[in-house]
Amino acid sequence: MILGIIIVALFVLCGILAGQHIIIPYSSYQYVAVAILACLDSVFGALAASTGKKFNMKIFLSGFFFNAIFSMFLVYLGQLLNVEIYLAAVIVFGGRILNNFSIIRRDIMDKAQAQRRKIRKQNIALVAISTNPPTDTSNGAAVINPITIKTTRYNRFIPTNLPHLPAIASLALALISFALGII
Repeated sequence: MILGIIIVALFVLCGILAGQHIIIPYSSYQYVAVAILACLDSVFGALAASTGKKFNMKIFLSGFFFNAIFSMFLVYLGQLLNVEIYLAAVIVFGGRILNNFSIIRRDIMDKAQAQRRKIRKQNIALVAISTNPPTDTSNGAAVINPITIKTTRYNRFIPTNLPHLPAIASLALALISFALGII
């Protein structure tokens, strides 16, 4: 966990430093903006795939670089034809990013609701057991207090099924901090 936080912090720092020290000509802003959106689309697509346990590193890496290069080619083609094709890329990538966010949000909310149902069933079962205490307490068995069961058995939902989260999050944060650094 600490290693993941260190990796994320290093990528954010690299993104901020790169964004402050790299000078991008005004004529290249459209290329960089569309490439960053394409990369963010790949990152959030990987997060959405990871929540569904369909993540594949080869697909992620190929999509990360191919989407960025192809989107920059579309911007170049649009400039040659004097058509603002980059707007189409911005709309498509923006829509895909929002779609991936909704997939991630739905998955986390479904898992949180399932976890709450499971805890509620455990609490009901434990309260039912504790409200019918054993009549023979001579063997040293203690009577269970249902209030302490409810407060000690309830825990909050924390998504732990994202094994690639530190790497993917650090890429996303590095891209965002790079974009903010060049503004």
